[in-house]
Amino acid sequence: IALLFYIRKKKYVYIILLLGFIFSYYFSLFHPNLFSKYFRTLNLNSQDIYRLSAYFIAGSLITYLKLQSRFFSLLIIPLSVIIMLSAYVNMYNIITPVTLPLLILIIGTSNCSSLKWLTRNGDISYGVYIYGFFLQQIIHNTLNLNIWMFCALSLLATFVFAYASWKYIESSSLKFKHIL
Repeated sequence: IALLFYIRKKKYVYIILLLGFIFSYYFSLFHPNLFSKYFRTLNLNSQDIYRLSAYFIAGSLITYLKLQSRFFSLLIIPLSVIIMLSAYVNMYNIITPVTLPLLILIIGTSNCSSLKWLTRNGDISYGVYIYGFFLQQIIHNTLNLNIWMFCALSLLATFVFAYASWKYIESSSLKFKHIL
């Protein structure tokens, strides 16, 4: 993906991303074990590579849309319902490579007043970035939880650590920014 920054025309980047999404989505659904021998030599799971690539590339493609328009904010509830129903009818892996990145990016770029409470007491984004993956790995490797409990506990723990980081480390450090 980093090599795409060297391509000047956005049209070509879009085409490459679209082809990458189509291939990764197709392989994740129909040929998840393709090249598994080669991925295993790198301690990687081919099924996860194709599936996660589809999510990542879909998110990259979605950035070409103007998500700040009011139309997209109206999609938050329907997309949430579609994602939950897809898990219920066992179509999660088919539906979510497009719907989940779209939902996440719509929420992330929205100017929704009901989400203002997240930043009222500080900016936890850096703490989420720093602690999120680390805490998820600890929770995953120490507790035997179903996916919903894992997500809930991961979100709660990440929020607590990120807020503590903002309150006790980051906001204090900002007092010294004029020195740099």
